[in-house]
Amino acid sequence: IEQGQHLPTLLEAYDHDLEALRQRIDIDRSAATFVRQRQLRQHVADFLSIQLCMSDIALCDITPRFIHDFAAWLSTARQLLGGTVWLSCQQLKAVVGRACQRGLLAANGKQRQEFFRDLFVFAALTGLSFIDICQLR
Repeated sequence: IEQGQHLPTLLEAYDHDLEALRQRIDIDRSAATFVRQRQLRQHVADFLSIQLCMSDIALCDITPRFIHDFAAWLSTARQLLGGTVWLSCQQLKAVVGRACQRGLLAANGKQRQEFFRDLFVFAALTGLSFIDICQLR
């Protein structure tokens, strides 16, 4: 994204998903599903506001730590049970994944894949074993 261009945010991605879900009510989704997703969006907004003192967060700024902290906050501040927390985090990841599919966020994992590819090529060319590569510093 170029300088001065708007960065897509998490709550915008949620709103887009909620609108798409609202249009599917009574077709292949229930109204109760919409209500649950809207409630989860509110949990995310509350977490951002109360815990992080932010009104929203850019999609590119979401890290695994953010999701971990969100899960901990749901457990403590909202006193949700483990299964509900897990489902909430899966839904959060799904929203980010759909934003990525829409081109709002670059796909994650590419650097990691390139790193392991390079390790494999290095091992193949040098004849080093996996354990030897793990011990490299």
